[in-house]
Amino acid sequence: MFYSKGLKYYSQNAYLRDSIMDARTKKHGFVKNAAGDMMISNDGTPKAVIEHKVYKTYPDFKINFINKIWLDFYNQTDDRKMT
Repeated sequence: MFYSKGLKYYSQNAYLRDSIMDARTKKHGFVKNAAGDMMISNDGTPKAVIEHKVYKTYPDFKINFINKIWLDFYNQTDDRKMT
């Protein structure tokens, strides 16, 4: 997927979940509980233990690999120039 500064790649489960949550938000708006926290149910959305996203920016060709394993996020950056 293109975005304003480069390319973005992410796992299919993340794409499907984001699309479903976006559709629910557009349909119902933001629902808040008594504490003021947003409440949109993620029931029925795809789940995965490991998710990943890759961002590549231009013109510097910097690549960020973001992995989520359970509740932990890991970010690795590769800014080596291609030859």
